[in-house]
Amino acid sequence: MRMQPFALCRILLGIDYEGADGPSLIAMLQKIREQGDAFEPRRLSTRLSALTAPQLTIAVLIAILFATVLATYDQYGFINDEFRGFRRAQRIFEFFASGGTTDSLSDIDVFHGAAPDVLALALQKLIPPLSYDSRHLVSALFGVAGIYYTYRFGSKFVGEWVGVFAALFLTTTPMWFGYMFISHKDVPFATLLLASTYYSLLSLTGYPTSRFFWIKTGLAIGLLASTKVIGVLVLVFVVTVVVLCLRYLQGRNGGKLPNDFGRRLSETLLTGIIGSLLCFIFFWPQVYTNFGELIAANKIAAKQVFHTSNPFRNFFITMPLYIILLCAAGVGCDIYRRVPTILALLIVCFTFLLLAKSIELKGGRHLLFIYPFFMILAAYPVSLTLNFLKGTLARLALIGVVSICIAGTIVEMYRLFPYQYSFYNSLVGGFKGPHSLTRDQGRSAEREALDQIAAKINAGTVVRIYSCGSELNIMSRPGFEPTNRQEDADYVIALPNGCSPDKFEGLPVVGEVRREGVLLARIYTPR
Repeated sequence: MRMQPFALCRILLGIDYEGADGPSLIAMLQKIREQGDAFEPRRLSTRLSALTAPQLTIAVLIAILFATVLATYDQYGFINDEFRGFRRAQRIFEFFASGGTTDSLSDIDVFHGAAPDVLALALQKLIPPLSYDSRHLVSALFGVAGIYYTYRFGSKFVGEWVGVFAALFLTTTPMWFGYMFISHKDVPFATLLLASTYYSLLSLTGYPTSRFFWIKTGLAIGLLASTKVIGVLVLVFVVTVVVLCLRYLQGRNGGKLPNDFGRRLSETLLTGIIGSLLCFIFFWPQVYTNFGELIAANKIAAKQVFHTSNPFRNFFITMPLYIILLCAAGVGCDIYRRVPTILALLIVCFTFLLLAKSIELKGGRHLLFIYPFFMILAAYPVSLTLNFLKGTLARLALIGVVSICIAGTIVEMYRLFPYQYSFYNSLVGGFKGPHSLTRDQGRSAEREALDQIAAKINAGTVVRIYSCGSELNIMSRPGFEPTNRQEDADYVIALPNGCSPDKFEGLPVVGEVRREGVLLARIYTPR
């Protein structure tokens, strides 16, 4: 039996032949087996017509994202937390290699699970040439998955074009796109929360289930818990809000909630618990070996966390302005139309924005988990307007305006590459705005500075680097050695965020890292 290529594509994407969300993979294969010759190759135009316009759009978008990730993942710098995650994964590997007899888990940060870190190290061992950049590749792939699940969530629970525009908006949001290459915890956490919410809601709203469906649900919740265990509480809150909105805004009969809701809820809870316990074995074994120390460490870490920034303000000044305006329009539309899912996402987003400071969310990357929901809010009025407009020219004009806004953001991201996460909108004068703003938020410009130093020396030369204010990551540069003393260094790297160039005034400057004229790093020779 020969299979039509687009049929295979639809299976891999999990898309039904008539709707935005398809049955399980097993059911899809069974359908193909039964239809047999229906999937014989046909003309290209017929094959293309098998995909709807939204499905084709998202397929092209995902393909472009994969190509971009593979071409650029090794050009992003490292943030301080990455080395700690790398060390955590190493200790877990040592623990299993010793058969659980070593005490390697006792001297590492146990505040979070290590799911993305372990996956990155496993990929590095499987493909050694990836080296330390494997964690950038893993994080970026999680980011692409988050964009895809944004489409799936929006398409299933609001409308297919809502899912498409939400995915486009998330893709071209500088904070998401930039951090998905360097944030080894926050982007995977956001993606796994979204996937867990999606599968949980499918179950609770009457979606046909299967073994494969429950495997996906358990895996998503288990990986979420073993990345940040607090994610389970966030998941419960989000799902509860959506279910309540569906229940009380759909009439007395319960709307989309099935008659066997209690059974489905029990199955979802049980699946989540089993998935979490299994994932803890591989990604957070301290739960079983050092539970008392883990609880104590989490209490100490919680007391030490303190942020003086304004998360609410930071969220809005780092978001493209057109998305903020569209979200405001979406709020207005929902007040009038009272769509349950949109109202629920509105409650979720603004609950965490308003409580961000009190629950120790700094803003920026710590709020990435609400970005997919925020993009669905922004996409909602665009989809409504497209449905309202009757003429083709009017629709094209609307799409043109949105495309111009997206293109403008893409151009700005290109100029900032690979520091897109440092984007600021026109509310504060953009990237060149007031100097009180932190530019390279992740302090990852050190890598580009190290590349400049490497270009100045002979290959294989041992070079000592001094950089105050951060834990210098030289994993990608064999032969480079960090030093704690400026006088022992061959080169000094200064960062405006954490290691001010003012401390090295008078030393010879041999290199700089700038974007749009703004200094991100400066290289000195101390003697």
